[in-house]
Amino acid sequence: MSTATQTSSDPTALPIKDVAFVASVDVQKLTSDEAELRNKRTIMDALKAAGIDEAIVTYSGGGDSGKYEQATAHVAGQDAAWPAADVTLIDRECLDDAPAPDPEVNVPLQTAVRRLAQNIVVARHGDWWDGDGGAEGSVTFDVKTDKILLDHTSFYTESDRHEAEI
Repeated sequence: MSTATQTSSDPTALPIKDVAFVASVDVQKLTSDEAELRNKRTIMDALKAAGIDEAIVTYSGGGDSGKYEQATAHVAGQDAAWPAADVTLIDRECLDDAPAPDPEVNVPLQTAVRRLAQNIVVARHGDWWDGDGGAEGSVTFDVKTDKILLDHTSFYTESDRHEAEI
């Protein structure tokens, strides 16, 4: 069993209660999609316990480079400090490759949000930054609706050639 805990006495950090996340199945046997859903549940529960309404990760890039921005937290529409809470995620890469001895990783909540956002984008848009025009977008964790919204725009060059002999 893993827990989310507050590890800082920073007065600007949002308070968080100890939240238990019970692992009921062998994580080595999960598919990537099942791991993504488990990670979503873990993160959404931790965000809710911290009083965070929304978290957003933006990304952009083109050519052969792209970057994910820092994850931002919001409470009542205002920027908020991240709580000093750790959560346990299932590392999808361990499941996709040879099984690791321990596919669970303990990371700060902000890192967990950013990591899940990256996995969501790559799972649906592959090498989004590579190629013709690149892409940009955001991944929004909406705690109130318990949904994650991926807003992705791919850029490309289009050609429309006509040839005629008159």
